[in-house]
Amino acid sequence: PRRSQSTDDSWQEVKDRLQKVDTAALCDGSGKQARVISTVKPLKSGYKMIGRAHTVKLPPGDFLTNILALQEAAEDDILMIDAGWCDIQGKVPDWPVTGGMFGELLAAEAERIGLGGLVIDGNCRDAPMLKQLNIPVFSRGLHPNAGTANKLGSTGGVVVMGGME
Repeated sequence: PRRSQSTDDSWQEVKDRLQKVDTAALCDGSGKQARVISTVKPLKSGYKMIGRAHTVKLPPGDFLTNILALQEAAEDDILMIDAGWCDIQGKVPDWPVTGGMFGELLAAEAERIGLGGLVIDGNCRDAPMLKQLNIPVFSRGLHPNAGTANKLGSTGGVVVMGGME
């Protein structure tokens, strides 16, 4: 079942206040605790995301768990997707690990339900269509082939993004 976002005014107040603050100022205000996931880049410039992390741990190369995450996530959540690249030690992964773990259809659904953004420590696909959507997408890169959709990973737990938990 979809997790519900707080209905009181406190979340909206926090969100409104954060919209006015520069990312660098937030990092400075965090006492240098904020971290940058250096392995991912925005699909297009100008994105601004504010929301709570909804974590997704994919089995390497398989995007099925993203569908479950879309059913669970609440409005404004940011899907933080660990595509399993850090699980492969000492070599550059091949397909299906490098396949697109998110594309136009899943991103359009994420936008429709009001998610705040998608951060994929892996590849996405359908870049021309994704760029036409308003939902922010950050990924390692692009790959025209999708991964597989056979294995279920987990949601709501610890993920590794860019080598950091």
